[in-house]
Amino acid sequence: MLGEGDGRFTAAFAQHNECAAVLSIDSSREMVRLAAKRVSACERVTFRCTDVFLVNLPVSEYDLIVTHFFLDCFSTEEAATLIEKISKAAAPRARWLISEFQLPDAGFARYCAAFLIQVCYFVFRLTTGLKTTHLPEYRSALCAKGFTRVRYKVALGGLLISELWDRP
Repeated sequence: MLGEGDGRFTAAFAQHNECAAVLSIDSSREMVRLAAKRVSACERVTFRCTDVFLVNLPVSEYDLIVTHFFLDCFSTEEAATLIEKISKAAAPRARWLISEFQLPDAGFARYCAAFLIQVCYFVFRLTTGLKTTHLPEYRSALCAKGFTRVRYKVALGGLLISELWDRP
């Protein structure tokens, strides 16, 4: 789990996957503290507070990679660098679960989404120092590493997308 946030997903995942060992990485001490508190009873979850660009990950280790509202914190180039690094840690036939903001294809929903996304980036820039100002294009980097999108679901008029990628 990269950029896990407050641990809601990790807690639910660990509860429903009783054999899974989980490594959750987040650069925010406060988010790691909140997530660890939320899953304190689960010994199968390990938390690391570190910069994902600096962490050493084992090769071909992870069956599932989860990035919820994580890749959108990086530029397209940074996201591609991370995907390159993280894909090396993915086991053969790994899956990658992604949730992100996106711009709908057209119409009024696209304009509304663009406005909301810019407001979010502005707020995160003020509160966290985030430098990114627009959504990255990460799909081509995933495809280049052998991942294929097998499922996706959109929500909130196309503003949010969840994707499941497989690497055969």
